[in-house]
Amino acid sequence: MSAKPSKSKKTKLSFGNLALLEWLCERPYGRMFTNHNINPVTASNVTYLFEMGDPDENGKRKIARHYPSNSTGGKADEENVAFMKRFGGKVGGPECYRLSRAGFTRSLSALNSSIDGKDDYDRFIATLERQRNPFHFSELLYFLTEAGLEYWKTEGRAEMERLRAEAAEKRESADRLVLLGVQSRISPQLPKHVQDAVRAGIPLPSLDRKLVRPYALVRVVKETANRLYVEDVEYVRKGQGSVYGIIEGRAPNMYVSKEHVMLDNATRPGVAKVLDMDAEYVDEAQKVMLDAIERILPILREADLRLKQKAAGHDDMMKELLESLGKEADDQSPAPGTSGTGAKPRRRR
Repeated sequence: MSAKPSKSKKTKLSFGNLALLEWLCERPYGRMFTNHNINPVTASNVTYLFEMGDPDENGKRKIARHYPSNSTGGKADEENVAFMKRFGGKVGGPECYRLSRAGFTRSLSALNSSIDGKDDYDRFIATLERQRNPFHFSELLYFLTEAGLEYWKTEGRAEMERLRAEAAEKRESADRLVLLGVQSRISPQLPKHVQDAVRAGIPLPSLDRKLVRPYALVRVVKETANRLYVEDVEYVRKGQGSVYGIIEGRAPNMYVSKEHVMLDNATRPGVAKVLDMDAEYVDEAQKVMLDAIERILPILREADLRLKQKAAGHDDMMKELLESLGKEADDQSPAPGTSGTGAKPRRRR
């Protein structure tokens, strides 16, 4: 676990790096993590955390992935989200290299012998109770160093407590319920006889209306200038889901633009009043739309019938006209074998 510590006067680590260091120090010789650049173009990194057992009589150690969870389904999602919250919402990533720069972790690589040596990598893989190498060939393997453990004991733990207290204070100040609204379209709910008329080809005028309607009740956990980071999303209208997509990201990093806030510092009684007013407006709008459609439908049917009759008469008249013009053209055509121009008149002298 030896590595040269950084020569910098003061080590400054982010919340996520300190949380990662804390996790390693809980079992200094039994935990490690890997970092894999899965897309060199976008610099997308994936970090996996592993637990290792004690060596058996043959010197072999069991190894199992701790994060992301090895389980599947909703349970895995809950486990991963809870674990990510401990790290401030994101585990590892490209910035975890700062631990290595500070001398708090050392790395092994199957590709780059200049990091710590290919021999060290092979020796570590040989200690695992696995028939095959469990790591991708381009993954970097990171292990805690004595310097990292010492830093955690002397400075890191206190700094982590300070940052957690600061984050809790910010969360408390941001903590509130917010009602989100979304631009929605209200269309008339057509009864069957009107639907049949539309299918028969009778066009209806558009009576659709747009308005901002209540969408979801959320709890704010963090706030920036333009975003609200949220959790506990509760869709407030029956049958309403995430179809509009105004809530972006995934737990525990879901966020929404502040422009979608309909009611800040919302209460459930207040939300109920907003929903009642929304439902009342939609109901009244539907009645107005349907009343207009019922009154205009006979006129549209009559117009449709007359237009169809005119179209049929027009087709017959156009057919007769085209046939007559065709006959005239045939009558004026010259007989076969003639020039069709007649004899030229003599020129008077």
